[in-house]
Amino acid sequence: MEIGFLELGVDKAIPAGLILNELISNALKHVFPAGRSGGLTITGELVSGRVELSVQDDGVGMHIAEPSRKSLGMKIMQILCR
Repeated sequence: MEIGFLELGVDKAIPAGLILNELISNALKHVFPAGRSGGLTITGELVSGRVELSVQDDGVGMHIAEPSRKSLGMKIMQILCR
């Protein structure tokens, strides 16, 4: 995990935490099937007043074929990112 000091107000901290929770949960649920081991890299920084978060994995990946088929969690993340 590589997250620098982020001094965020509640209006940014709560959505950022919810987004990270969804990204990490999805990685653990979908990209490491059947006990497959692997790693996650989580980074975050404040750039020009915007929070930039990244969750990367070395698992099998996750593919969503069509935007209309996105999960509720993915839709919620899009809303929170706005």
